Amino acid sequence: MIINDTKTGDIIQLRDRLTGWYNPEGPFYLITKIQDRAHVIRAYKSRSKECVYLEPSRECRPIHFENSQIPYLPKSTVNI
Repeated sequence: MIINDTKTGDIIQLRDRLTGWYNPEGPFYLITKIQDRAHVIRAYKSRSKECVYLEPSRECRPIHFENSQIPYLPKSTVNI
């Protein structure tokens, strides 16, 4: 899957370009509703208050709470 295929509210994780692997401890990104620049995707980076802009052609995987590695986060607290 590539970033361009995601939709607003998706939580994604990026594939490392050097190794080709997904780092389970790496940052997660929340795709925002506001897309204010052309040719990039705006997202919030985990553990940060900043918006980042991601390349639409970059490989990613969606994070679902059924297969996530965050067992301490209850589903009821996640409202996007």
